[in-house]
Amino acid sequence: MSLRWRLIIFGLVAATIAGCGDDPVGQDRPTYVISAKHKGQRSTTAGNLITTAMRQVHKLDVVLYPVDFLNEQKAAVFKPGMTAEEKQKVLDYYPDLFMDNFLTGTMKGRDIKAFVRERAAYKYQLDVEPAGIVYSVGFNAGIETTGNGNFMFDWNSELEDNRYYRVAVSEMMYQDLGTCFPCYLWGDNMNFRLNLTGDIISAKKALAEFLDGSYAWPWLNQIRARVFRAKRVNENARPAAVYEIQGEKHISPLHNHRVITRGVVTALGVNLWYPGGMDLYIQDQQGDGNPATSDGVHVYLEKETELLSIGDLIEVTGVVYEQMSEGSYTSRTSIREVSDVNVLKRGVQLPEPVRLGKGGRKIPTEKISSYIGSINEKSFLKLSDAFDFYESLEGMRVSVRDIKVTGFRGGNEDHESSNDRARGYLNIHFLADAAFDDHPQMTTDGKGIFADISKRDWNPEIMQIATNHLSLGIDPTYVFNVGDRIPGEFTGVLGFERNIFGDGHYSLVLTSPEAFAPVYRFLEQKCEGIKQKMIADGFLDTLTPEEKKAIDEDQCSELRSHEQTFLGSARNLAKLPYYAQLKKTVPLRLRQPKNMTLKATDDHLTVASFNVENLAGNEPRRIAILARSIVENLKCPDIVSLVEIQDDNGTDFTQGSAAQGTLDQLVSLIEVEKDAKEEPLEMAIDARGLKLADVVSTTELGAYSAKPDALDVLGVSDQHHSVEEVALDSFIHCDSAYGIVNIDPLENAEGGKPGGNIRVAFIYKKDKISFRRRELPSPRTDTVVNRNGDLNYNPGRIYPNHPAFAGSRRSTIAQFSYKGESIYFIGNHFNSKLGDRSPWHNEQPVIFKSERRRIPMAEVIREYSQRILMADPKANIFVVGDFNAFMEEASMRVLKGKILVSLTQEMLPMSDRYTTNHNGNSQSLDYIFVNKEMMNKCPEVRVIHMNSDFMGRIADHDPVLARFCF
Repeated sequence: MSLRWRLIIFGLVAATIAGCGDDPVGQDRPTYVISAKHKGQRSTTAGNLITTAMRQVHKLDVVLYPVDFLNEQKAAVFKPGMTAEEKQKVLDYYPDLFMDNFLTGTMKGRDIKAFVRERAAYKYQLDVEPAGIVYSVGFNAGIETTGNGNFMFDWNSELEDNRYYRVAVSEMMYQDLGTCFPCYLWGDNMNFRLNLTGDIISAKKALAEFLDGSYAWPWLNQIRARVFRAKRVNENARPAAVYEIQGEKHISPLHNHRVITRGVVTALGVNLWYPGGMDLYIQDQQGDGNPATSDGVHVYLEKETELLSIGDLIEVTGVVYEQMSEGSYTSRTSIREVSDVNVLKRGVQLPEPVRLGKGGRKIPTEKISSYIGSINEKSFLKLSDAFDFYESLEGMRVSVRDIKVTGFRGGNEDHESSNDRARGYLNIHFLADAAFDDHPQMTTDGKGIFADISKRDWNPEIMQIATNHLSLGIDPTYVFNVGDRIPGEFTGVLGFERNIFGDGHYSLVLTSPEAFAPVYRFLEQKCEGIKQKMIADGFLDTLTPEEKKAIDEDQCSELRSHEQTFLGSARNLAKLPYYAQLKKTVPLRLRQPKNMTLKATDDHLTVASFNVENLAGNEPRRIAILARSIVENLKCPDIVSLVEIQDDNGTDFTQGSAAQGTLDQLVSLIEVEKDAKEEPLEMAIDARGLKLADVVSTTELGAYSAKPDALDVLGVSDQHHSVEEVALDSFIHCDSAYGIVNIDPLENAEGGKPGGNIRVAFIYKKDKISFRRRELPSPRTDTVVNRNGDLNYNPGRIYPNHPAFAGSRRSTIAQFSYKGESIYFIGNHFNSKLGDRSPWHNEQPVIFKSERRRIPMAEVIREYSQRILMADPKANIFVVGDFNAFMEEASMRVLKGKILVSLTQEMLPMSDRYTTNHNGNSQSLDYIFVNKEMMNKCPEVRVIHMNSDFMGRIADHDPVLARFCF
């Protein structure tokens, strides 16, 4: 019998026992004790009542109420004919304040299922109590046994995967990082799953209305949800060494057995966020000498303890779990349900680390896995496969030497970092033995490493240093860039750690201050180098005695004290050029391309594509920085395709999808004229990430005086300037004002962050490029190429109703004219890779489902390009944008066909093609395609590497720039 039918029968039986659903008029109404008995195992009367009230009062389809909000120590009575005092007792059972607020919106059925299952897997127990749905989730010592199908809607129909349901979820659990990290927003991908309507409802107000109204009487004894665990293979604990628990496979041979084992504590940390408790790693003192079996294992304690320390030899009794990650379904072998922990000896010497790389075990560099099928079903580990190699070391102490940074996540990653908003974590992707690069042909111009997609080489030798509660972590205020080489030895524990996106990664956990010595030395050398440059430039001679003393006293013992010196007692902007070299953040010093020659002239046309990463009208600071980058880094291109322009209010769901305000702000900062009189000083200096008080002295009769120390930063030639002069002289201006080409999409219909309404928009030089607007009636109206080559609407949408674009960005086309020639500019943002399996998924080889959707998109754009050429054989066609596709993918081959050429592929070496970085791999997703006739116009192309290699980036993609002669 299928699980679905078992659930249906279970539901029918439960409904029959409870009285066959909600109460019809006139039927006897039972009395219920409102309590949270069996909390975490199955739905309770307390959960059933509050969710039913919210659902009926607000006419919702599904309500999901956190189990942790229910109090097992309290009770109330729910019965017919309650007095006001009795109703109040029921209301008093439930929490107030932040726990009472719930967000409403819509979610697809498949996302509701995934959310419920993910939350259950945190503690392997019921996490949310429902109304509207019935579900059952089972686990076999960490491995889910019920799959995706045990969900019903209203007891009598399936919860449909592609149907949208009206839902309510806790506002506090959605994003209150102080109480629930990882919260729904990031930990459960609610930023993409839940389409908020903007309404916030009170659970208790809904309950009060329900108690006073004439709503259907609920049957509160219904078992609407439950989470169960499979029976243990053996309840009596058996002795087992750590390496016996790990075995020679990905899944432990003692999975779901209760065991007694012992080992030395090599890492431990208190989990400060959900679900709490304490994590530690232990390692067998001797090991078995078998390279295929790990001598280390993870242990989870539900309650933290101060009795354990690194170096304790302990004996543990518990159950062997395989903790599956939701994203890749790979697992961490773990001992949970711990009943006993005994300290046998303290101060034991830690096991010697296994050396990885040169002089030790060779790290695989080619294949993640050569196995076909689920690696969880493999009968043995093949150590030449990276997946198996890391599994054989899971939980063990290892060491690597001389690392080279290839990527990062967190910390000062984004532009906000210049405003003291570094993220609270920092993960560094790196290669060991940096001085001995195994793949020099794959090294990028930024000294990173390029993923070779044609060979499915994802560079499995890339490792990660993780920041979490087990690791001291690298201070997230420290700044690293791709290509940084950090000599020295790093020793830690190779753990398999779940990230906040539900996936898991093998990570090097550094557990002692000594482990970070190479980082400190690296930063000290960088700091000292900058100080020597300050001396060589004669800069110290310009400082006051107090400032010199501040620098002399700074011995660069660690970067934090260095930052305090530069930003505290020596805040003057004269230091910022040097400090910027240390931090290398875009807002302080825009990165200039070397030998930049692709500038527009009277006889040259330049075009660019730039993914500006969800640029919204309520981000004036970032808009100013992006405007400056278009001027300084891209040298004022004639036409720019801007990918991921959001509406004027960002992810707010109100005020429609218009983005005119976003684009107006951007072009107004670019098109500053030399004789302008109203450019605000505040906006000019904000583009550098500075503050007004740092740049100018007090006002006199409406005029500012620029501080001498600000000259190096603003490039001002004299000390005394008016507001307008300082503002204007601090900009490099374009020679023409920009016009805007934009089509506002239907609200919340084209993907991206909910409420953001991203789209592709264009800006163009109005004094050089001609554009004749022919209004588009609707964003879903087809744009046709007339017989004379003109578009019937300009700008227009290319087959906006084609099923290939369902739920994704529609491609925008605009017809321009330059020197009497027609230019057809097609801006694209193909469907993203979100939802694709990780290359480290348990099913090998990995199939990326998003690729299938991009093929019909590519076919549509290629076919439309052919229609243009049929009408106008001399047309100049540009197909540009973020295609979210590797050049080797089938969709890009389909797009090219026989009429288009990829400038990136044809004219740039592989080392220079990359436009973004993911998990330490530099990779290309952004391109400029042209028709073959354009290849006769002396084409040139550059990728402007100003973001993907650096912290402090202003977007997560590098722009692509091309030039042609006319």
